[in-house]
Amino acid sequence: MEIKQSLRLPRRIADNLRILIKIAETVHNSSDLDKIYDTALDLVMELEKVDMAAIYIVEEGTNSAVLQAHRNFPPSYLEKASVIPYPAGITWKVINTGRMLNIDDINKVKEIGPAGMKAGYHGILGVPILYGGRAIGVIWFARDEEEKFTRSEIDLLTSIGNQIAIAIARAKQTSELEERNENLSILSAIVEKVHGSSDLNLIFETFLDMVGGMNMIDIVCVYLVEGAGDEREAVLRIQRGLDAECVEKTARIPYPGGITWEVINTGEMFCYNGLSDGPSRVSPMDPTFGSRIVLSLPLKHRGQTIGVIHFTRREKGQFEKHELDILYSLGNQIGTAVSKAKMFEEAGERAKELEWLYRDLKATQDQL
Repeated sequence: MEIKQSLRLPRRIADNLRILIKIAETVHNSSDLDKIYDTALDLVMELEKVDMAAIYIVEEGTNSAVLQAHRNFPPSYLEKASVIPYPAGITWKVINTGRMLNIDDINKVKEIGPAGMKAGYHGILGVPILYGGRAIGVIWFARDEEEKFTRSEIDLLTSIGNQIAIAIARAKQTSELEERNENLSILSAIVEKVHGSSDLNLIFETFLDMVGGMNMIDIVCVYLVEGAGDEREAVLRIQRGLDAECVEKTARIPYPGGITWEVINTGEMFCYNGLSDGPSRVSPMDPTFGSRIVLSLPLKHRGQTIGVIHFTRREKGQFEKHELDILYSLGNQIGTAVSKAKMFEEAGERAKELEWLYRDLKATQDQL
């Protein structure tokens, strides 16, 4: 028996190396995540004592672990466990801790859900998929026997998990780069319009058309101050993404209600990630209410805050740094446009005053 095992060992190592190289080649040559998932799992199923496999990735918008690909899991499991909400079960245990989980028998683990209990496997290995220093998913390997995975098996399967992580990182980087380039093109077009026109309505129209193509925001609205003293109101000038009911309720926000007026009064930006356990600081009369990400920036003219622009996203989480940079720039451009329009308006009023003064002076001279 020992002789046979010693003869089989080099072949097993060679097979494992072949599988790992094939997965690495697929990751290197393709940016199609579905193809990479399928290739990886097909090759994994060639390994001894791996009877089932599944890949879960966290969907940021819903904060759920979503099944991306699988092999040999029964339909009853797929029906109930294709989407695992936070923080249920051992899938989220691996994601939250970022640590591998190796279990000889699922019947000994209380975190296993009903679907997992009935799936037909016993030994399982959960390998976290790491990206940017945090777990964004997990790969499950399961076997029929009540047996933990060995150290050599763990090393191989962890290497496969690392290749999946590399593929996801490449896909995310490519997507982020494309989005950044698109956002920079939008910003460039808005800058050109702001510097080429003093027509505020035309600039607003261009702004709304352009930001409609930005995936990082769902709602944008601009308020400008009208009136004086305690009778002031923040008036909604433009918006995209608000429903009719919200527009009706928030078209005019009286002083000093909500975050809109907090930004106007303080002249400082406001950021809300929608995840606070405490009461929301966002007024229900404000268009930025709800469990959303909100970035509110003051619009200034001659050192005075004359309005606010709200950028809102429905997904939970936070704006990334490159997204904030773009939004700050957009806010600055709208602020520049409003300030420029006001200067033209003030110049026009001043011109009228000078014209009246000239007429009065001329009339006086004629009388003399």
